Amino acid sequence: MHALALGIVLVALVWPRGCSGVSHKQVLFAVNAGGPAFVSSTNVRFQSDTDDVTKAMPKGISANVDIPILRASQADQILYTTERYALETFRYQISAPKKDGDYTLVLFFSEVYFKGPNLKMFDVFLNHDLHIVKGLDIFATVGHAAAYNIFIPLSVKGNSVSAMNHKASLGGTLVLEFVKGAHDNPKVCGFALVQGSESDARSLFPLTDVDLDEIEEVDETFVEQEQLQPPAVELPTTSTKNKLRQQKRRAPQMEEDVALPMIPLFIATVAGLAILYYFCM
Repeated sequence: MHALALGIVLVALVWPRGCSGVSHKQVLFAVNAGGPAFVSSTNVRFQSDTDDVTKAMPKGISANVDIPILRASQADQILYTTERYALETFRYQISAPKKDGDYTLVLFFSEVYFKGPNLKMFDVFLNHDLHIVKGLDIFATVGHAAAYNIFIPLSVKGNSVSAMNHKASLGGTLVLEFVKGAHDNPKVCGFALVQGSESDARSLFPLTDVDLDEIEEVDETFVEQEQLQPPAVELPTTSTKNKLRQQKRRAPQMEEDVALPMIPLFIATVAGLAILYYFCM
């Protein structure tokens, strides 16, 4: 049984990601706002959006931080540690899809500056008439230094694009607009357009689920470390002592169970050494 279980685990580890039917080739474009080009954990190639090549209007300001981002894999950290923001409303213009069909617009965010709600809030429009994101407060949604993706299903037909039961003129161009509000400046870490459903897009841009309570606990731990507060010493309770006694009683049985599989391994090792000795003579 142990050998069978090990085999199942190995197959799961090496099974190709493409077997789900979703391919990185479905991504028509992906931009790492304010940062360099890179390849994501799912093999999606993100274009550079540094100040010398950006298509943002106005250019605004590119920024980056060197802190770990929760919910994002190691390969995708660079997407959420770089950003582009502006002191005013700014926009990107991208070529619209050439074929009618269903698409998903993905917006990538993380709040790396503010550590409280209602300090940065802004809206996002698509092609001027589609209000696709209203009053976005990243910290209030996922906390500080945590990745957050927004998926917007789109339908393209003829010279129009539809989202959230509203329609706008396409004109061969997608205009992505980050609108400044009353609370600080608009920003974005990146954006992408996927040919396919929202489910396809989520497979291509996965995040690790972390509860907001857990993120707050991480922030509290960080604050305690900054203040150099010594950890409290917790004395073992009666129930804890009883658990320790039970573990001690079970320990010899566990050692016996572990020792059993070692017997055939020992025999195989001795036989192998004997064969090696015979051929070396």
